[in-house]
Amino acid sequence: MIAVLRRETGCRKIWATIGYGWESLDVYRKWGGLASDLIEIKGPYLDPLNPQTKYSPALLNLFCFLLQSREYVERLQRHYQMFRDSVQKEYGRRETIRTANTWQHLRPRSSLATLSTPRRSD
Repeated sequence: MIAVLRRETGCRKIWATIGYGWESLDVYRKWGGLASDLIEIKGPYLDPLNPQTKYSPALLNLFCFLLQSREYVERLQRHYQMFRDSVQKEYGRRETIRTANTWQHLRPRSSLATLSTPRRSD
């Protein structure tokens, strides 16, 4: 998602929210999208779930013009990959912490031994 902001508003006003899907349709199929959704997210589009203004279509046209530059597309893809790598790095770290903090790892060993010892029936 690309949020087009207006500097004069302190970058608080969104003028357009543009999505850009550069992957193959097969990649989006694996995400589980519907066939009609796949066509809409392949290439540049105005995101219907995020803010738009009367300037959004013109800004989308400008973005389409920028996409004619292979260097610009590659730059977007590099930045996306940098973002994904940082998310994966953080998620992987959190997953390790989450696994280490499961209830089994937090319980004292004595209570585990008590639970695993069968009761005697006299």
